[in-house]
Amino acid sequence: MVSIPNNQAQEDGSDQDEQQQFEWLQQQLAMHQGGGQDEEDWEDPTGGRLTRLLEACEDGKEEEAKAVLEGDMQGFDVNSPGPDGDTALHVASLFGSAQIVQLLLSKGARPDTKNASDGSLAHHDAAASGHLDILKMITEASGPEALKVADSDGETPLHTAARGNHLEVVRWLLEKGACPKATNSEGQTPADEADEEPVVALIRNHQQ
Repeated sequence: MVSIPNNQAQEDGSDQDEQQQFEWLQQQLAMHQGGGQDEEDWEDPTGGRLTRLLEACEDGKEEEAKAVLEGDMQGFDVNSPGPDGDTALHVASLFGSAQIVQLLLSKGARPDTKNASDGSLAHHDAAASGHLDILKMITEASGPEALKVADSDGETPLHTAARGNHLEVVRWLLEKGACPKATNSEGQTPADEADEEPVVALIRNHQQ
């Protein structure tokens, strides 16, 4: 999972802000893939098909993803992790490819599959980048209990949504029962991760 800092990914930003967010996401994903395991040393267990799928998810290329998934699936698991532990569903959820997320789910992608390195779900990524439509989609497939899952840093999707100051995502998560008092490994609640007053106030009101 890639965490979105609270000065990134504003929901109502300009086209320039959106372009900067996209470029930042690409940089962060590239850096994240290099952590824990050198990407050059990672061997695609599917002979290149998983790499193609992950790239299609990152770039939002639905037809390319469909071509991979509609090929011979023998020996290919759509839930296989890439070099950073993320599955295709994690990547598509992070980069906002709703059509690809739907395609992956129809092909057997499991929204309860955790990142093998950091324990995050695709829900963490969708929440971090503010994609409420995708978060709703994968929660419908997984059930609402996934929204309470903490990653290896103790962070829930509410933490990642709050850090990005995604007000409507935070509101929806709270309505679905996300815990506003949950603390991560640094003792931070979701409200502590936000820096915009409407987000902080909304979370603190649910803490009472």
